[in-house]
Amino acid sequence: MNNVVSKKTVVPAAVTPTKASLPQTGDEQNTRNSIIGAILVALAAVGTLFGIDKRNKKQSK
Repeated sequence: MNNVVSKKTVVPAAVTPTKASLPQTGDEQNTRNSIIGAILVALAAVGTLFGIDKRNKKQSK
C-alpha cells in the first residue's frame, strides 16, 4: 500500500478593505452652537410672551 499524505494548501481569507473615514472635524462645535441657539430661541419665546402680556394689559386700561 502506498502511504501518501496529501498536503492541503491554506489560502488566507480574503481581506476586506476597511472603509477609510474622514476625521470628524467641527462636530463638537456644531453641537455646542445648536444648544446655544436652542437656548436663545427659548429665551426669545419667553420674552415675547411677557411682552405680549404687558401690551394686553396696557390696551385694556
